[in-house]
Amino acid sequence: MSYEGSHITCVRIKELIERKKLSSEKLAKIAGVSVPSINNYRWGKRIPRADLILRLSEHFNLSPNWFFGVGSDDLDVVREDPEMYKNENRELRAENTFLKKQNDMSDRMTKELITEIQDLEDQLKKHSKPKDGH
Repeated sequence: MSYEGSHITCVRIKELIERKKLSSEKLAKIAGVSVPSINNYRWGKRIPRADLILRLSEHFNLSPNWFFGVGSDDLDVVREDPEMYKNENRELRAENTFLKKQNDMSDRMTKELITEIQDLEDQLKKHSKPKDGH
């Protein structure tokens, strides 16, 4: 996420807290995270993960895009087709799951490659040792 995107997300979380008259504790409970995490998001010290944005958008019946400054700025607009946003959220969850799996696969493959390189280096060292007396 770009800096601009992360900044607007923090602004939106602050706006959500203020406009819905929520405490950090209440929003943390809704989001399923700690109060310090909410405060870090609120003050721009951390960027919320996609699953948090999805939980908040579902709870408050908002498009996830609202958190990124896309679409209506009006927090109180009733969505015309809530089912459309549920489908959008499902698609985003599926994409998030796919990306996590890709990341896990990349980590596993990297570890395997490192192990193979180390094995090859060990074999090379064994074969390149000078023979006794020569």
